[in-house]
Amino acid sequence: MKFTRIRLPKQTTNRLISLKGKTSLNPNVLIRYAILLSLKDKSDPIYEEQICDGMEFHRSVLLGELDQIITALIIQRCAKSLQYVDTFTCFKAHLYRGVDILFAQCAKFSDIETLLSV
Repeated sequence: MKFTRIRLPKQTTNRLISLKGKTSLNPNVLIRYAILLSLKDKSDPIYEEQICDGMEFHRSVLLGELDQIITALIIQRCAKSLQYVDTFTCFKAHLYRGVDILFAQCAKFSDIETLLSV
């Protein structure tokens, strides 16, 4: 999975800003958690190309110390699916779905401790 920078769609950016306000966690940490939440779901997320005019992250900031782990998990999931043209598309699909899942879960809970226990 090769990329050095990624720019997110505006909707994903707005959800991350809202989540940061509720959890006080930085968007890159929220994204790591979101990707793992998406990977926990055994179904393949549907990827739709979107206009990416929101936050931009450098890969080292986005994935941090989990880069190799998340990359390995994405490659493994991508290999099991015929839906994605490459691992970066698979990564973006899980990122977008994960943020949606996290955003929906956060709306149900009043604090981050409860959210993380799910």
